Amino acid sequence: MLKVLISKGEYDAFPEVVKEHYTESGDEAQNYILDSDDATFKTQLGEFRSNNIRLMQERDKLVKDMKAFEGVDPVKYAEFKKKLDDLEEQDLISANDLDGLVTKRTEAMRADHAGQVTKLTSNVTEQTERADKAESQLAVVVIDSDVQTAVTKVGTVRKGAMTDILSRARSVFKLQEGKPVPIGPDNEVLYGKDGKNPLTMEEWSQGLVEAAPYLFEGNKGGGTPPGGPGGDKPPAGGTINASDKESVGKSLEDVASGKVKVNMGV
Repeated sequence: MLKVLISKGEYDAFPEVVKEHYTESGDEAQNYILDSDDATFKTQLGEFRSNNIRLMQERDKLVKDMKAFEGVDPVKYAEFKKKLDDLEEQDLISANDLDGLVTKRTEAMRADHAGQVTKLTSNVTEQTERADKAESQLAVVVIDSDVQTAVTKVGTVRKGAMTDILSRARSVFKLQEGKPVPIGPDNEVLYGKDGKNPLTMEEWSQGLVEAAPYLFEGNKGGGTPPGGPGGDKPPAGGTINASDKESVGKSLEDVASGKVKVNMGV
């Protein structure tokens, strides 16, 4: 049976599962003796003690390294670093090493430039994101306001239908230079009944009454979606002429979704 003698300090550092295998030696030094024939336990114990010693050594080294930075003022360190760089440049000048001096200053300029570029890029990205968010919020406010005004002129919106109407409007109208502009699926401006001027909110709203009457009170359709009994199905597929005012008005949804194309040349 192998007896391993350890100090009380080592014993106290062991977990309870390890302490179970030790007994007091009875000597004046208050040592502890390993009293176990378990080979696996002895191996694990050896690994535990080795790791414990290694960790303590690493801790002591870190503590020692940290002491070297005690009382260091970051501002003074930066000033000292600059003075050191200046002295190195003076040495290069004294040695007539112009190439070395140019290289040193070039590296410093590159590092400073890279830092400035990174900072500027970050600022530009942040400002762009803020601007895009603000523009998006403004678009919602402007378009929603204009649409609500327009649809109330052409009919009485059914209770709870305004959300659907606003969603449809946002898919067609985009804010350009502060004004809502109707844009088709091909990113081209949609024109109104005259075929010359952009589709107005009122024209779009009137077309919506015909294409989706179930969104309005007292209109043909009475809650029936387009294509169902009592509702006019807007033309889908193919191409319609911009001068065909009635077809354009009834096909606004299909134009917005890309199902119908508008021939602007007629």
